Amino acid sequence: MRDILNHRDINLPEEQRQIIAESSKIMTDVAKFLVIFNKALDKFNNICDSARNKDAAVFNTIGDIMESLSALFVVLGMEDKSKDIMKQGKFLRKIVNAFRDIDELNSSLECGVNGAYENLALTLDDLAEIVLSVGTQALSKELGIDLDFIRDF
Repeated sequence: MRDILNHRDINLPEEQRQIIAESSKIMTDVAKFLVIFNKALDKFNNICDSARNKDAAVFNTIGDIMESLSALFVVLGMEDKSKDIMKQGKFLRKIVNAFRDIDELNSSLECGVNGAYENLALTLDDLAEIVLSVGTQALSKELGIDLDFIRDF
């Protein structure tokens, strides 16, 4: 697209030049997002293969992807959506860090196994129900973790 814009023998009205320039920028930024997305997945596979905390690897990868997706929404002119996505990504990271050392919540996620992520999603649904029924203050006290940041979201 830049070649078309820079080609001296192609006479384009200014409005079409602006459309091509904007389209070129969007394509470049989408390509950057896809590169970051692939790097996040590679990072996840490396962490997952090394048998460390696989659950945290899933959530941190989702957080990385959400941050880069947020940047993409800015380019697309959707700043409000970008802020919402960034806020959700930060919340996810804080939740993961708060529950990181609670052994009872560690799952037996097996990377690459069919159904592993479905089981993880079901576990998260169960955890959400527990948090809603017990309340964050009681849960925070019982588990000995700080969940005060939840009020900020």
